[in-house]
Amino acid sequence: MTSPLKRAIALLIATVTTLTLTTRSVHSDSPDTPVRVLVYGDSNTWGWVPTESGFPTTRFLSEQRFPGVMQRELGPEFDIIENGLNNRTTNLDFPEAIDLVAGGGFNGARTLPGLLAAHAPLDWVVIMLGTNDLRAPFHRTATEAAAAIAPLIDIVHDSGGSVANTYDAPRVLIVAPPRIGNMPHPEMAAAFSDAERTSQGFAAAYAAVAEAAAVPFLDATEIIGVTAGWDGIHLSAEQHQRLGQTLAIALYTSTASAPD
Repeated sequence: MTSPLKRAIALLIATVTTLTLTTRSVHSDSPDTPVRVLVYGDSNTWGWVPTESGFPTTRFLSEQRFPGVMQRELGPEFDIIENGLNNRTTNLDFPEAIDLVAGGGFNGARTLPGLLAAHAPLDWVVIMLGTNDLRAPFHRTATEAAAAIAPLIDIVHDSGGSVANTYDAPRVLIVAPPRIGNMPHPEMAAAFSDAERTSQGFAAAYAAVAEAAAVPFLDATEIIGVTAGWDGIHLSAEQHQRLGQTLAIALYTSTASAPD
C-alpha cells in the first residue's frame, strides 16, 4: 500500500470519527438515490492495455479499470459513469480523423457539454486529461495543458439545467495525469517526443489551476508513481487498482463532508 493511500485512509478514518456520514445525492431527497459521478478522461480512463506492439490494443476489464475499481470500493451508494476516449485532449482538435472519430471529436471541451446533459443529474465530475496535449504536433507545456483544464471546470460549473432540466451543476475533482515514463516503442516515442520531461510539471501546474478554481485536486503521480505500462504512456493493472482505491476514498470523504 502506498503512503498516499495510507494518508487517504487515515483521512477517511478521521472523517468517520467526527461526522455522521451521509452520501445521499444532492439531487434527491431519497436516501436510496446513489451519488452520480462522471469520470471523464482519455485512454487511461478507457483502460488501454499497454503492449509491446504499442497499438492496436484491447482494454482492461471493467472491474480492472480505475473507474470500475471506484465502483467496487464505493458500492451501491455511488453510480460511477465511465467516459474515456483514446487520444482525447483538453481542448485541442486532432488535425484529421482517427478511424471512427473526426478530429474535433477528440477535443474534450467540445464533447463535455453533451455528456453532462446526457448523464444529468450528476453530483461529481472527475477530470483526468492533458497527457495527449503533450503530443509533438501540439507542442504544449504542462502549464498550457493545465490552463486548458480551467475552461472544462467552467463548463461543468455552468452546466446547471443543461438541457431542459432543473438540476444543479455538479462539483468537480481534478486529477493531474501521471508523469510519463520511458517510451521504448519508437512510434509512441516520436508522437510524445520530450513528453517524459514535460510531464514532470503536471502536478504543480494542475494544483495551481485547481486552487484558483477552488476545486479539489489529486496528483496521480503521488498516488501511483510514473506510468508503469510497457509503452510508458499507460497505466498498469496495479496502478489502475491504486488510483481507483484512492479516488474512491477522496470522493467518499468529500461527499460525506459536503453541506446538504
